[in-house]
Amino acid sequence: MFTYAEAADGRHGSGVAALLTSLRDVLLPRACAGCGRPDHILCESCLGLLDGRRERPLPGTLTGVCLCCADYRGAIRRVLLEWKDHGDEECTGCLASVLSRLITEEVMSLPALRPHAVDACVVLIPLPSSASSLRRRGRWHMLSLTRLLASLLRRRGMDAKVLPLLHLPAGLARSVEASHAAQRAGRLSGGVDVVRSELERLPTMGTRPMVLLVDDIVTTGSTMRRCVSALRGVDVEVAAGVALASTPKAGIPGRPLVGRSSVIPAASL
Repeated sequence: MFTYAEAADGRHGSGVAALLTSLRDVLLPRACAGCGRPDHILCESCLGLLDGRRERPLPGTLTGVCLCCADYRGAIRRVLLEWKDHGDEECTGCLASVLSRLITEEVMSLPALRPHAVDACVVLIPLPSSASSLRRRGRWHMLSLTRLLASLLRRRGMDAKVLPLLHLPAGLARSVEASHAAQRAGRLSGGVDVVRSELERLPTMGTRPMVLLVDDIVTTGSTMRRCVSALRGVDVEVAAGVALASTPKAGIPGRPLVGRSSVIPAASL
């Protein structure tokens, strides 16, 4: 059985995934995950759709917000489904790149964080997947994304580390996995568990670490709120949340991000 421990240690499926990717590249040409344009992981048009800002309330955090890159619809929805549910792991580099720009250009400019942005250790906590999702996908996709995101932030001169601190108990589903709004509102009543062995590493990450929750899709926001609550229960203050996309009906449209005209090419990662 695939477990959180295996995911955190990177012991499951990496060799098989690499082999399958190589075989696919020989047999099938690469196409954009969003629109199907040949010879692209994500084409410029689809990457451009990730250059916006969506702000969602996130009570209990230092800033009170979760910042998202885009609305979860159209090409962005196709990209994220291909990446997380259909094994298109080549998208991870592009997605980590847009998140790194969101953090450095937007999150660090939030008034509540600006005084601490220069010398803070940024601690990235990936949101957990349900046990059934881990088994189905054979990987913890958010952990892979967050690890690459931390690497990109370090290239930008930030002290960034990953702490896989949270997981969902057996039987709980992520809110994005629930089939309708009533389910999404109530599926997490059992809470989110904190991994005590990982919690013990937190004091080694600076006197005032800047903790950011990292998610793929924000729907009702219930999963992220539960994670904030679980962390507050062990005296860990969350600065903000970041996510790739937000469902448009629940999101608050925001201004386009300034200066985000380019994305680090996946080939350079």
